[in-house]
Amino acid sequence: MDEKIKRYSDAELAEFKILIDSKMEKAKSELGYYQEQIMDLSENVNDDSDDWSESSSAMSDLELLTELAQRQVKIIENLQRALLRIRNKTYGICEATGALIEKQRLLVEPTLTNSMKAKNTDEDLAFEYEDEDLSMIQDDEFDFISNFDDDEEDDHYISLDDIADEYGYEDEYDI
Repeated sequence: MDEKIKRYSDAELAEFKILIDSKMEKAKSELGYYQEQIMDLSENVNDDSDDWSESSSAMSDLELLTELAQRQVKIIENLQRALLRIRNKTYGICEATGALIEKQRLLVEPTLTNSMKAKNTDEDLAFEYEDEDLSMIQDDEFDFISNFDDDEEDDHYISLDDIADEYGYEDEYDI
């Protein structure tokens, strides 16, 4: 992509709008289906039922359908935000870097708001924090390991076999 391009053209935005509109229609249809199933199941659940397994199964089904409906609501909200960005002509612009998000990625997932560069940067930062946290644990909790001399290290090594022998395990898989 050309670095000078700051946004997608009106024709490209129109393409994205058609794609998002079709995904919106499908998402709303699925949400309607889940809501209908929830209503039907709610009407059929009898709180005074003596069959606790039937009631339990129905409640599990209700929970699952509710989660699926909530997921569809989030998808619809994300699609609505994407349509708003199209109207504002900011669709496809990475929120973190200001660069254009790759068109192929938007065609697959039209609600994206970050480019791969921003995504990779976020992942790199997450790994840095994880590494930092691990180094703090190693420094704090395992500092005694660095206090061994090379000659003494073999004397302090304890194998799983030694532990098994000490606690009377005969089979190595009993540990």
